[in-house]
Amino acid sequence: MADGIVVRYRVSVNLSDGSTISFPDNKADPFYEFYVGPVTTLWCADFEQGASDWTHGATPSSFGDFYLETLGSLRDLRAWGYNPHVFIQPGSWNIGPCTFDNPAKLQTQYAGLVRRVYVAMEAYYPKTRTVAIPSPGRVGPAAYPIVGLAPATIDSIVRAAISSRGWVEFMWHSREMSPSSLTPRLAVIAALRDSGLVTVMPFYRALHATH
Repeated sequence: MADGIVVRYRVSVNLSDGSTISFPDNKADPFYEFYVGPVTTLWCADFEQGASDWTHGATPSSFGDFYLETLGSLRDLRAWGYNPHVFIQPGSWNIGPCTFDNPAKLQTQYAGLVRRVYVAMEAYYPKTRTVAIPSPGRVGPAAYPIVGLAPATIDSIVRAAISSRGWVEFMWHSREMSPSSLTPRLAVIAALRDSGLVTVMPFYRALHATH
């Protein structure tokens, strides 16, 4: 194989039940790749100024950095064909005005920027796991990390929300869970949805739900 070639590939696995799973499971970047030939060493003087890279670093040190990170990621997602509605605060942004953990911070220029370009924002306020529908003040619940919940626990949480006519949210990071571990957990929610007991909807739609 000649130097200077980039090889792109996917991996498919046939499971014992006859189904097939393929990796990488990433619509934005659906291929693994490797480069053939000599490489040149590059040095990055300031990763944070990358602004819209795949991973987030520490809390932005200024409003300018916050602006670049927030608008840069929005630009990239739209270039990939997505139309994002919800801004999700990275977990590494845990100090200062970029951490939206109390009502006062929702009145700052940081939150104002988010409101101008997104429909809704998920952050770390409030701490309530279940909220009423319609949502008071259009503030949603704190999400349950699904990685630490057994399917039976998820069933109990959802049924408790049904009895109170409340809204609960589950979240996970793709790096934490394989399809084989995620599927049985989501199957519980899907079964309750298919039975007509619950409605599953995106965060920004749930903020405006009336019943």
